[in-house]
Parts: sequence; C-alpha cells; structure tokens
Amino acid sequence: MTTIHFNTSIPPMDDIRVREAVIHALNREPFLDVYEKNSVGPVFSPVPVKFLPGGLTQKEVLQLGLDYKEDLKKAKALLSEAGYPNGFHLDLVGSEKRIYRNFYRILKEQLARISINCTIKNLAHAAMHKTIRKNPRAIVIYSA
Repeated sequence: MTTIHFNTSIPPMDDIRVREAVIHALNREPFLDVYEKNSVGPVFSPVPVKFLPGGLTQKEVLQLGLDYKEDLKKAKALLSEAGYPNGFHLDLVGSEKRIYRNFYRILKEQLARISINCTIKNLAHAAMHKTIRKNPRAIVIYSA
C-alpha cells in the first residue's frame, strides 16, 4: 500500500484548502500503474478494510463525502482562495528506490498542473527516512 502524507504543521499544508487542492489535483490511476496490474487496487483509508477492521470501504467513503475526485478547476480555485493564485514551490525528499522515484515523479507531474512546482531530492532509502524525520517535509510518500 502506498500513501501520501501531508504534514499539516508545515505551511502551506496547514491550510485545509491547500490540502484539498492537492487532493483534487491527483489522479490515482498513474500511481496504480506503477505496480503489476494483478496486484493492485485502490484503497480508501489508511487501514484497508481487506486487511484490518476499522478501514473504510469505497461505499463508506462516498457516504461520508470523502471521495475527492480529480478536478483541476476546483483545485486551482481552492489554491487561489487560500492565497496561492500562482501556486507555490515544495522541496521534497524521496528515495532512490525505483517505486519511490516513480511515485514522486507522478506527484510532481500532477501537482505541476495546478502550479505547485516540486523539487525532489532522491536519497538512499535510509537517508530519506532519516532526513524526513530530522527535517520534515510538507508531503511525504510511504510505500509498504
């Protein structure tokens, strides 16, 4: 399972409108395409319902209004409302592992569509984990 985490204590991710803009800028399909087709599928909560009790199903996510669809127009409007009409820049740290490089590349490409420009520094995997704990980033991708 791969998840994208927002550090809500780091501006501009401390603004829910920015977080929602990021979510609306993302399309799950390219992230899923990184994996072998027979071994992937979308999950709808940090604890997938298939693995442990407490996870949310797609139906439950829809009922709760938490299924944020890709909507670039809405994403741009939210950024503008949050005071970022021209977007902003993020410095992110990734891993040299192929799967992480692919995920961060996809993230960068998708966020660029709403003028969030990312610089990604790929480090040795252990160094990535050490760095993001010592010097947290606004967005981190984890894959297990």
